[in-house]
Amino acid sequence: MAACTALLMVYCKQQGRNPQPLPQEEMVQTGFIAQEVEQAAQQTGYHFSGIDKPKNENDLYGLRYAEFVVPLVKAVQEQQALIEKLSKKVETLEGLTHLLKSKK
Repeated sequence: MAACTALLMVYCKQQGRNPQPLPQEEMVQTGFIAQEVEQAAQQTGYHFSGIDKPKNENDLYGLRYAEFVVPLVKAVQEQQALIEKLSKKVETLEGLTHLLKSKK
């Protein structure tokens, strides 16, 4: 989960061929910066298989976005468990508050 919260989504204009009928200056892509994904994974101790590192000095970093699905689903599951736990605590505290107010 910590690795997910460390990432910032970026917006950039598409460069190169424009496969869609929009003018190139209007094309906007969203994504992550691969080096930031790599750094976030390293800092949290998570081995993330979705980073393609450059194979030589002329190669570029890349990301395989399909590899994000499993860790994101796991993060959502963890969040949901925490939400449910906190909701039960809130419900208990509200009940105690109501009980204390009714005894006044």
